[in-house]
Amino acid sequence: MSWLNYVLLGKVYEMKGENRLAADSYITAFNLRPGEDTLYWIENGVFQTSVNRVVPYLDNFLSSE
Repeated sequence: MSWLNYVLLGKVYEMKGENRLAADSYITAFNLRPGEDTLYWIENGVFQTSVNRVVPYLDNFLSSE
């Protein structure tokens, strides 16, 4: 599956209330990202998703890079 499929899968899990599975999907999408702007696709206006709410520990990971 492509990285965008994992973003969409994460959104489906998030809408179902399964935030742990959503977080796993978003992290997988981030690891498969084609470029540095993948987080934009996850949190843009289409998905209305706050990455900080779903995967708060991702901020710590990104700040350590």
